[in-house]
Order: sequence, then C-alpha cells, then structure tokens
Amino acid sequence: MKAVKQEKLMFRVPATKEGRNILDNIKKSLNSDSYSIWIKYTGKRPKGTPQASTRKENAESIRVYIDSKRKEDNINPYEYIARGREIERDQLAKVAFNDIVKLNQLETKNRVLQTKLSLLTEGLKNSTKYRIFIDTVNSLTVTQDYYN
Repeated sequence: MKAVKQEKLMFRVPATKEGRNILDNIKKSLNSDSYSIWIKYTGKRPKGTPQASTRKENAESIRVYIDSKRKEDNINPYEYIARGREIERDQLAKVAFNDIVKLNQLETKNRVLQTKLSLLTEGLKNSTKYRIFIDTVNSLTVTQDYYN
C-alpha cells in the first residue's frame, strides 16, 4: 500500500513570534506517525522572489498545511459514517430490548400483586381463619419467568 497525499490548508497564523510559538506547540503535540505539518510564508514579495512562497523575513502570515500519512486502503470514507450509525442503531436496539424485558418483568410482578390483593380482599370478606389465609397469599410467587 502506498501513502496517500492529502494535505490540507488548515489555517493561517501571523508571522510573528507568537505565531511561531503556536506552530511550535502544534508540532510538539501532533501525532507524527499519522500526520505531518508544513508551512509556507505569505506576504508581499520583492522582485526576484519565487511566486509560490515568500521568504521568511518578508512574510506577513504563515500558511499551515497538515498532511495525512494514512495508508491507501480503498475504503470509502462515508463507510465509516454509515458503520458508526449502524453501531449506534444496534446500541439503541439493545437498550430498547432491555427496557422491554424490564417492563415485562414489572408487568408480571404487577399481575402477581393484583392477584394477591384480590385474594386478600375476597379472603377478608369470607375467611374466619384470617392468619392462615394471609400466609397462603404471601407464599404465592411467580413460578415461571418468560423473559429471562
């Protein structure tokens, strides 16, 4: 695989001491394995200087270019965006599924509690052995959980 040249004009800085300090800090913090930085000077050119750039001493500003050193891998850059959206969609689907499972568990518990409550209400109306009836109702549990 060969390296793809992908330089981009990123920004300009003034050709002053502060501007050079900014460039030095950027060069120090830039990942040099993946990117390289290069500059050209811009400003008025005295006669006899090349047209591509201005000499450092005549520069009014500095153009900053950043080259990507990534390898050519024949992958459409939009594929990364689509893949990211696919991953996000999968994560949202998992969250939704987990929420549905929790909702179903809560509905099951709710049905058991409603059944207990209705039995207690009927028992209070009809039972003379209230304590035995309460113990029986409290022993009722969900015996089968379909959602785990």
